[in-house]
Amino acid sequence: MKRGRRVGVSVALLAAVTTGGAIFAAAVSGVTVRPGLTKVATVKPANFGLYDLTWYGSVFGKPTVYLSDQSGIVAINAKTDTYLGSIGQHLFVPLGGGAAACGLIGGIGPDGILSLAVGPSNQVWVGDGNSTVKVFTLSEPGVGQLAAAINTGGQCRADEFSYDPVQHLVLIANPSETSNFVSFITVHANPKMDTVVGKIAYPNATGGLEQSVYNPNDGDFYLNVVQSGSVNSNVGAVDVISPATKRVVRSFPVVGCQPAGMALDQQADELLLGCGAKNALMIMDAKTGAIVHTITGVGGADEVTYDPVSQDFLAPSTTPGGTAVLAEISAKTGQLVATATLPANAFTHSIAAGGGRAYVPVAGDGMVVYAVR
Repeated sequence: MKRGRRVGVSVALLAAVTTGGAIFAAAVSGVTVRPGLTKVATVKPANFGLYDLTWYGSVFGKPTVYLSDQSGIVAINAKTDTYLGSIGQHLFVPLGGGAAACGLIGGIGPDGILSLAVGPSNQVWVGDGNSTVKVFTLSEPGVGQLAAAINTGGQCRADEFSYDPVQHLVLIANPSETSNFVSFITVHANPKMDTVVGKIAYPNATGGLEQSVYNPNDGDFYLNVVQSGSVNSNVGAVDVISPATKRVVRSFPVVGCQPAGMALDQQADELLLGCGAKNALMIMDAKTGAIVHTITGVGGADEVTYDPVSQDFLAPSTTPGGTAVLAEISAKTGQLVATATLPANAFTHSIAAGGGRAYVPVAGDGMVVYAVR
């Protein structure tokens, strides 16, 4: 996540003021949006504090949502929308406990998160504030034990990442170092065998490195570079990285976005870019790097996601007037089709989706669940 936005979320989590979750329908940039998001549940974990990223997965063949939270990795049954438990309590770098050079947010954990199955081993991977990746093996979706801590070689947070199931590699970014970089980590059924096998340096990525996704259509990773040079903060990039060669094979410039979140519509081979800039979101053709749709009237997004059931992208965002909304964007047309007002303390930070549901953590409330059309 962006360092500035992470600070805002931290403050919100300490203040926690709820304003409700009513449906919001309005004309945005000439497109009349219609109600299509319905709040259906709020899941309140036993302990819910300083959170970061959200992930929808299917460990043990069961749909499960995971949230990286300082109280432990929160696990939620995505079929019944019930709290399952927390994993790894007290194992992550607390607020203020990181290296001084990393800043308040750059040294905190847990950060990026994903779940995966490696043969018979169901696992949750989590980035931490001391440049380590913690791997938990699960005995059931809400119960796990720390199996490995892999050092990526920096001193600040190991953050967002993605997984290539063909090469059995994870790509993870260190975005808060003096010189930023990404690392390739092997994935085994026995996490004690996992190790860093390559790196790419990003000395000019002064705005940080954000979300990546693995694209099975071409077998490459796609990585958001917020600012691709040291001069113009308005110019970022989406880098295409080969897991086989561990090199950047293409770089698509992105202007006026400050790309943070990223989600893939595999069928169309298109990417939603969650733009840190306040004016818009963008959809990119993954083959050419062309921006095929610009969604105006909502922006300032961080983590974004794609729901294969509705075939829509979803992005916590803000309107030009500063209202926090959950935006639903048709992956087929690139049009904004619905918004729902989010509580002010939700900010525009974290989301996961799957099975026709969107999961948005809200400070002081818990995990708010929306049905998607």
